[in-house]
Amino acid sequence: TLFPYTTLFRSNSLKEHDVYEVTVVDLPPNQKPIGLKWVYRVKLGEPSLEKFKSRIRALGYRQKAGIDFEESFAPTARFESLRTVLSNAAEEKLELVQFDVISAYLNASIKETVYVTQVPGFEDGTKKVLRLKKALYGLRQSGRAFHLKFKEILVGKLALSQSTADPCIFFRNGNDRIIICTYVDDAMLEHDVKPIIKLDNTSTIQI
Repeated sequence: TLFPYTTLFRSNSLKEHDVYEVTVVDLPPNQKPIGLKWVYRVKLGEPSLEKFKSRIRALGYRQKAGIDFEESFAPTARFESLRTVLSNAAEEKLELVQFDVISAYLNASIKETVYVTQVPGFEDGTKKVLRLKKALYGLRQSGRAFHLKFKEILVGKLALSQSTADPCIFFRNGNDRIIICTYVDDAMLEHDVKPIIKLDNTSTIQI
C-alpha cells in the first residue's frame, strides 16, 4: 500500500503551510486538546489509475462554541447562480473550467486559540500538544476561514468584485470579463480571455 507515503507527504504539507507552532507546548490549565485522526481513501481517476490519498482531520465534534470556535457559517454558491453561470457560458460561447484548491483549508488562518493532540504517528512521546495557526479539515470554523481567505485573494489581489446577490460569485466586467463561482474549496471559472488563475493539468491551484 502507498498510504504510509501519502501520510508522510501530508505531514510535511502541514509543516510547509505553517499549520501549527513548530514546537509542542504544554497544555494550559482548564483546556482540552482536540484529537486528530488520519483518513485514508483511494480516489479513482482514469481507467486503471488509482490515487492513494490521506488527510489529517480534527475531531471537531469536541469543540465548544465560544471556546474553540465562534462563527462557523460558510456560504456556498446557490444552485440558481450556478445555472445562470452555465447558461451564460453556453449562450456567449465562453470557456468553463472547474478547479479545486490544493490543501485548501491549510491556507486559512484562524483567530481562535485551538490546541490539538500531536499528529498520530509523529508523536514525541510526551503529553504536549500543538497550537494551531491555520485551519484543519474537521474544525467547525475551517470552511468559513477558507472562504474569507479565498475572498481576500479574489477581491484584494485579483481585483474582482463580489456579487451582492450571491457572496460566492466574483466577477469582473469589460474586455477581460471573468466570473468565478465558489463552492467551499471547489470553484468554476468562466472567462473569454486568458485565465487569471493558473491551473495545472489536474485542474488544481495553489494559493
